Amino acid sequence: MADDIEIGSKIITIAVMMHGVVIETELSAEKQYIFNNTRLFSLAGDFSQVGLGEKILRVNHLNTLNRVFRKVLPQSTSAVMENFAENARRKYTLYIESFFKDLSTENICQIFETITFDKALGSCMPKDIYSRIMQCISPDIVGIYVISVHEKIDANTLKLIYPLDPRVSNLDLLNPTDFIEFAGIFDKDGESILNDILAKSSPWPNYNMSIDDETYKAQIDEWNITFSPGGFLNPYGNISHIRLSYLVDIIKQIVDPENPNMCKINIFDYSCSGKAPIASYKPKKVLKKVINTTKYKAARAKSNGTQKKRPKKEEK
Repeated sequence: MADDIEIGSKIITIAVMMHGVVIETELSAEKQYIFNNTRLFSLAGDFSQVGLGEKILRVNHLNTLNRVFRKVLPQSTSAVMENFAENARRKYTLYIESFFKDLSTENICQIFETITFDKALGSCMPKDIYSRIMQCISPDIVGIYVISVHEKIDANTLKLIYPLDPRVSNLDLLNPTDFIEFAGIFDKDGESILNDILAKSSPWPNYNMSIDDETYKAQIDEWNITFSPGGFLNPYGNISHIRLSYLVDIIKQIVDPENPNMCKINIFDYSCSGKAPIASYKPKKVLKKVINTTKYKAARAKSNGTQKKRPKKEEK
């Protein structure tokens, strides 16, 4: 995401604390466009797992992000993210070396200005082979939390427009009530948007139920979001699984559907980024045998008894 943010742009900062797995490493042009103006901080930093530790540590992560972002900021959030990443890298390295000897710290706490992969994010996962990759360190705090919303009001100022009270609890976009409230920040009908999304919901693809890898890959490619069963107090149910690119697209459509480039998004991703085997799946190419048509016609003529015989030489 470029630092030359247009005046009037909205900058949304969110924290993802869920299970995660990379399901695509070669993005279509459409998904590359969706990820425009989106910057990603990855705790994992590469295709690996993360260790978030006890609940109090995850609360501290949210509180730190709230403290850093819930105020008027200078002309861009790039430097803010860089400073955060540097501090997080130092602390996370010490934590990993103390408690998770099998995890590498080589590439942790990276910032991706251009996102070149897509992920599935889930609050809980069924126990099939691909979903188990997402079962790293199961967090007690599971959600997609809204840290802040800023507006670029002049060349040097990002004004905080949400929350006006920095002490307000973080909205969780997995929760329908919080989702509707988030849409209301931008004067959108969150309930209608939620109904549209719910209509497109489909079950999380289960590898064990698929006939083969090709079938499963097709299911993953079609899937975007899954809701948990609703109930009396929550007829929608919560969002249980969502594709990262779909999440970004939903936020942009809420903020400014007419001009999605006026919406900039900072994502702090605390989920695992292990690469699912299906992410590397390549459909088998059907090799077609090239037939020499001249020889083919000659063979057909011979088999039908119509091949012309050479004239006999005249005897001398």
